[in-house]
Amino acid sequence: MSNKSVASLPNATLVDRFRKQDQSAFTELFRRHRELVYRVCMRILRHHQDAEDVVQETFDRLARSIDRFDRNRPLEPYLRTIAGNRSRTKLGRRRTSTNETISQDVAEIAISNRDDDPSQETQRILIREAIHRWLKTLPEDQATAFELVHQHGWPYQRVAEHLGHPVGTIKTWVHRNRLQLVRQLNGDHEASS
Repeated sequence: MSNKSVASLPNATLVDRFRKQDQSAFTELFRRHRELVYRVCMRILRHHQDAEDVVQETFDRLARSIDRFDRNRPLEPYLRTIAGNRSRTKLGRRRTSTNETISQDVAEIAISNRDDDPSQETQRILIREAIHRWLKTLPEDQATAFELVHQHGWPYQRVAEHLGHPVGTIKTWVHRNRLQLVRQLNGDHEASS
């Protein structure tokens, strides 16, 4: 069957054909719904490459679960649900990864001049835990701004656009929270000395 004739088939027929191993049916489903899935991912992730990755994950998930999909139901809500769930999972992993990397970077700085301490790895772990706890005390937008600037190297303007706040607000948050983190780490260090 030609691509032109596959393009005219309804979703339910394409699902049936893909279940019978017709790859052109799945290609058409992807072509037809890719933009919808991408928009869902971008709305949640606000990052092109992450959204592209989740689009692929969404269609991989569709391919693996196609036998369980009820062909009498519309495909679009099913794809939106998968894309939304996969995007939220990716966002959660990204935040966790960001926290761990920021913690690692600050931990390295905090112990770099402490050669006298034989338990540097223990200190790193304690500092990472302290930073992780500290980030959780910040309002979500402030924590996100701090992470995007320090972990991802985003410019203030991009962070401001992403979070919907003025650039000056983002700069103030990041500067104030950086000072607060340093004071807290120094206070924790002095308390443990």
